Amino acid sequence: MCYRSKFRGKTDDGEAVSSIVGEMLMLALVVIVIGLVSINAQSLLPPPREPSVTVLIEKNGPGSVTFHHKGGDAIEAGDLKVLINGTENATFLLNGVEFTDPHVLFDLGDRIEAGKPGGALSSGESIRLATSRAVLYAGVVP
Repeated sequence: MCYRSKFRGKTDDGEAVSSIVGEMLMLALVVIVIGLVSINAQSLLPPPREPSVTVLIEKNGPGSVTFHHKGGDAIEAGDLKVLINGTENATFLLNGVEFTDPHVLFDLGDRIEAGKPGGALSSGESIRLATSRAVLYAGVVP
């Protein structure tokens, strides 16, 4: 019995294999192109915007000032810093209470009471309310 007679009409020229290999290469190329496009698209996204807050300041007496949130974005209290004459104030009160959860929000109608560590505030001293991304208030003690 001849080998050819058993498989009449069938040839072993590899046509079926080459089409599968071609499809796999095209699929791999498409996956690579999609990955490159997505990486480039992520670099086009805008950075997070800086918070915008309207703040009113008033002096409470010789030792502290109060920042009132009058409008704008809510900000996590843990991200806030009070700077007096360029020095960061160690503690401040949010709505009269020392906050323990850094995710508590400083929102519309809230107030922050801040004082100078170990001393009284004088009129004309530089004071700032800031986050890690923006200065919310910069001025002098009234």
